[in-house]
Amino acid sequence: MPHRGQGWASTYLLDAFLQRPPHKRNIREWSNWASREQASDLQYSRNDKVLTDFVEWLEAYLDSEVFHNVAKEFLTSRET
Repeated sequence: MPHRGQGWASTYLLDAFLQRPPHKRNIREWSNWASREQASDLQYSRNDKVLTDFVEWLEAYLDSEVFHNVAKEFLTSRET
C-alpha cells in the first residue's frame, strides 16, 4: 500500500507558490517537479488576485497542527 503522502507532487511547489525560501531537507521526491529549479518555473503565485482566498486558506492550513503532523510523517518517510 503506498504511503498516503506519495501522491503529493513535490515539497518544493508550496514554497515556490507562496514565495517562501525553498526547504533544505535531503528527501526523496517522486515527481518531475522534484527540484528547486523546476519549481521556480511555477506560473502561479500568492500574488495572483484570483487565488487570494486559496492563499489565505493554504497559509492557515500550513500553520495548523493537522498539517504539521502529516508533514512530519511525510518528511520522515522521505528522508534519505
